[in-house]
Amino acid sequence: MNTPRFSAFAASILALVLCSACADSETGLFPTNSARVKVKVDLLHRPLPELPLPSDLATRLTPASPTGRRINASLVASTHFERLVRGKIDELDGWGVYMPISIPFDGPIDPLVVRKAHVGDDYATANDVVYVIDVTPNSPDFRKPMPMDLGAGNFPIVLGERDLNGHSSSDARGDSLSVLFDEVDEDTNKNGLLDPGEDTDLDGLLDQPNYLPGQTPTATDLAGRADALMTFYERQTHTLLLRPLVPLRERTTYAVVVTRRLLDAKGQPVGSPFPGAHHLDQRQALQPLAELLDTQPAALGGLSRADVAFAWTFSTGSMMNDYKVVRDGLYGFGAQKHLATAFAPTLQLRKMDLEQDNKPHAGMYVLSGATFSAMLQLLNGTFFNFKDGSEEASRLMKAQKYVDFHVFGLMPSPRLFPRKGPNGYLDYNEMTWPVDLATTPTAAEVELVPFWLTVPKKSVSARKDGKPASVAIIGHGYMSSRIDAALFGGYMAQHGLAAFSIDNVSHGLPLGPKELAEFATDYGDVAGSLGARGVVAALADTRAWDQDLDGNPDSGADFWTAYTFHTRDVLRQTAVDYMQLARVLRSFDGKRSWDNDCNGDGKGGDLAGDFDGDGIVDIGGADATIGMTGSSLGGITAAMMTGLEPHIAATVPMCAGGGLGDVGVRSEQGGVREAVILRIMGPLYVGTPKDGKLAIQTVVPRMNKTETITVSHAKLVKAGDGVLVQNLDNGEYDCALVTADGRFQVAVASDVVMAKPQAHKISIFQGNPFLVGVRDPVKGKACSVKAGAKPVQVVDSFDTDVKFHFQSKPLLFKSGDALAPLAEGLALHRARPELRRFMGIAQTVLDPADPAVIAASWKYGSLKYATGEKPNAHMVVLTTIGDLAVPVATGAAIARSGGLLDYTTKRAEWDQRTANQVLIDAHVLEGVHRYGRYKTPTGEPVLVDPEDLSGSAALTAGTAWLTAPPYPSGKDGYFLPRLRTGLHKFLIGKDNHDGVSGALFPMVIPEGRHDLNDPGVHTDKQVAQCKKLGGDSDKCAAKNNAYFDNGSLLRHTIAAYLANGGKAFEMHSCYSTDNCPAALVPGPP
Repeated sequence: MNTPRFSAFAASILALVLCSACADSETGLFPTNSARVKVKVDLLHRPLPELPLPSDLATRLTPASPTGRRINASLVASTHFERLVRGKIDELDGWGVYMPISIPFDGPIDPLVVRKAHVGDDYATANDVVYVIDVTPNSPDFRKPMPMDLGAGNFPIVLGERDLNGHSSSDARGDSLSVLFDEVDEDTNKNGLLDPGEDTDLDGLLDQPNYLPGQTPTATDLAGRADALMTFYERQTHTLLLRPLVPLRERTTYAVVVTRRLLDAKGQPVGSPFPGAHHLDQRQALQPLAELLDTQPAALGGLSRADVAFAWTFSTGSMMNDYKVVRDGLYGFGAQKHLATAFAPTLQLRKMDLEQDNKPHAGMYVLSGATFSAMLQLLNGTFFNFKDGSEEASRLMKAQKYVDFHVFGLMPSPRLFPRKGPNGYLDYNEMTWPVDLATTPTAAEVELVPFWLTVPKKSVSARKDGKPASVAIIGHGYMSSRIDAALFGGYMAQHGLAAFSIDNVSHGLPLGPKELAEFATDYGDVAGSLGARGVVAALADTRAWDQDLDGNPDSGADFWTAYTFHTRDVLRQTAVDYMQLARVLRSFDGKRSWDNDCNGDGKGGDLAGDFDGDGIVDIGGADATIGMTGSSLGGITAAMMTGLEPHIAATVPMCAGGGLGDVGVRSEQGGVREAVILRIMGPLYVGTPKDGKLAIQTVVPRMNKTETITVSHAKLVKAGDGVLVQNLDNGEYDCALVTADGRFQVAVASDVVMAKPQAHKISIFQGNPFLVGVRDPVKGKACSVKAGAKPVQVVDSFDTDVKFHFQSKPLLFKSGDALAPLAEGLALHRARPELRRFMGIAQTVLDPADPAVIAASWKYGSLKYATGEKPNAHMVVLTTIGDLAVPVATGAAIARSGGLLDYTTKRAEWDQRTANQVLIDAHVLEGVHRYGRYKTPTGEPVLVDPEDLSGSAALTAGTAWLTAPPYPSGKDGYFLPRLRTGLHKFLIGKDNHDGVSGALFPMVIPEGRHDLNDPGVHTDKQVAQCKKLGGDSDKCAAKNNAYFDNGSLLRHTIAAYLANGGKAFEMHSCYSTDNCPAALVPGPP
């Protein structure tokens, strides 16, 4: 424990508080007020002081920082994992712009007063009880109150699937609808006291549901529980929680103003922890607030100085500057200008067939589209999965006819963080960018980034006129790879676009030596006969590596993780790779040469960008349009590049998410829960009855999967027995009671120390051995054992051999070895304040890589590079209904942050609702069909279709803004509630830079889905439904029906939008049937 650092931290704040306390309060800006309940500032609270956050009182001034200050973080922590994170927080030059603002009080407040003031008025500020006001004189928002969400519904926290790791039944809070807030009423006898048997989670407190006053939904009423759950107030800690509706500005100071309109539980105004209403050191920073109250009282509903209960300031840090520094360096400017020459724009191409004996592959470095189409059948089931004879297969193969050739290879790009140190792989949080990029040249490492490129045929693209084809950059999903170019390539080629996809950081095809050998054996000879043997070698290129020592590369294993600084920087690094790709594409200017001998003359010096060796540049160049799209992680990176790369003209981020902390606490994406939440909550021990014994198992992340490993055994236990787990090396511990089915779950904060593993001890007691209500105030646990209570079983060693891994090194234990952790973790409890606090700070760390933050920068137009260029792309944010992998609300956050989701203009078409409010009221942002808010005539739960792209709303009688049940079958084959006027009719339109931008929320399937359907999939489902209802094959066939196909409609629309550079976003009906006139989509070449 770093006690000196804690003391210095606490002492620095204590000195400030004492300064305020001993001064004459009349020298403050606001009159002294007294109150029964005050904002809480508790400097003696352990393990960390309690005070409102963010706050400039918790920063230190330093000339070494670009903003003149850095966060003053305590380094006190029991694990190396947490100390490393805190040390890096200490380097941040200000607070986040999208982090929650937390205001603790020393007693309960009235949440209904907050709700009445802040919900239902479309963010009007006249009667607010708390404000966040820009007090930076040169800011465009100077003296303006910022829109804040305090329970309005923009940031839902409820889960679709509540079982986080397959063991939630053994968790005392495993049934909670969220990971953040408690829902259990432990006061079973309603006497207001913690009685024996009531403390089911052993935190030493009498827990109450974090519900709105008066709300008591039953456990099975999931919708009622979701409606009752408060997201803006935490009862246990009396903490008010504010969320910026859109990200704040970077490098800007804000005042948080708690007014005397906020009342405590007794109906009295709240007050200040100091004699005055603010700390005297912040008098100058708060002066603009005082002037606002004096000169424009109407701006805050007549608020006067006397109405201020407490105010303080916080300053946001740098969000965009590192991007500017690095991109400027790529173009020869600034501290990193050496990158321009060290990483000249070029590609290293993969040869397709070394024999070169007249195979039909069209060139040394290109694979013809016809050859690839033949290979698609061979690869089906390996990399692709479509049914022969289906409409999906038909449309895929039709689209492939538009592709002239494929190219594979590597792109050199500067990696700005290290992977290894003297002892091998570093801690993930040490794999981060330098903090001094703006001033100190960095020795970037060369990373060869694999790519897959498809080039359209000349007859359907600008190539027919001797010009390079425009390019659609395709971002791939989490744990996927550049292979997405193969799937998107044909659909992009139908609109004249090349498709270029690269592997994101740590990603690649998951082919280990065995799989590659099998692939070479099964397909190598056939590929060779087609002149494509080089494809096998090209597919082996990867940025992934074997992190768990199973012999196979682990694609994306260290991308979404609880290692927040590393996650931030793999995202930022991926953005730099796309900057380099845009630079490469623009470098194909018809003059530059490269080292690839594409024409096969053996002389070299061929024209850069001429892949097929015909002497003409095939893609890119100065005049070609560059667009970007992608789904999931691909959508996230597309959204980022909208606000980062000036050479990108248009983007369609699909299924993307902003507010990455919100993604982390709700995502059902495979890999995210395991690598993020399980790491935060683990390492877990669970006791599971099995074969007449109690299997002691540890539940830990295996990269981005959950691994349950039996480490020992004990005798069976009974409901109510006590279990105490201790880390004998760092003093951490926790306890639990056995559940009714004889299980338990306990976690203990731990590090993995290879040289001398930490020792764990599990003590099992008969009955409940723990003293009621005796709470460790530092640990927040009630695990004190009653006098005389002795364990009946102790497990402190492995009784089986265990093989695992850590930092890509083997972790081996023999039977009889002392019990030790197999993974590091923080052991934070579900539904306790510590987890909520961690995620709030995590958002501060992640903000510079957050798509919502970058979207706000794009809207503000604040980023300008040394070249004179500014990001100026057009963007349509596409978010699929019911997405719980990257939750719908986080996609809406990107749109709202970029000014594309209106939250102020009420529309008669939606019964005087704003577009943003429609998404809330129709439970689109919640997005969980299991709650059963809307049902088909047969009782199946479904979600609302807010776009009605199929034109089905007119089939339902009535005029209400949302169609009423019973819902008829629509033209899309679905029984759904629908908006009569789709959101896109107002959300997609002309932007302020000569193009079209907006947001779209399409329905894919009634229960919701992450990602679009591939073209033809929707049609195949309707064909199958037609047959199920008794239709014959000919009657139901796609060729005889104009089925609405959402996948085809949107793939074509997206490709056309990227092709026209974002000038028009038109959803033609013929796109749905894949049967358009040549003016829209030329026929197959």
